[in-house]
Amino acid sequence: MAVLAKPSKTQIVVDAKSSKDFIERFNKNTITPKMLESCAKAERLFKRIK
Repeated sequence: MAVLAKPSKTQIVVDAKSSKDFIERFNKNTITPKMLESCAKAERLFKRIK
């Protein structure tokens, strides 16, 4: 039988500097329209191969 971890009910507290750094990194790594266009081209290519 698998042993499951007990869930923690404590909330994580993040200071303002760490939060700001996270938001900046997240926004920098968002998907660009160019990436979406590339994914759409790949989707069309692989639809034909089925």
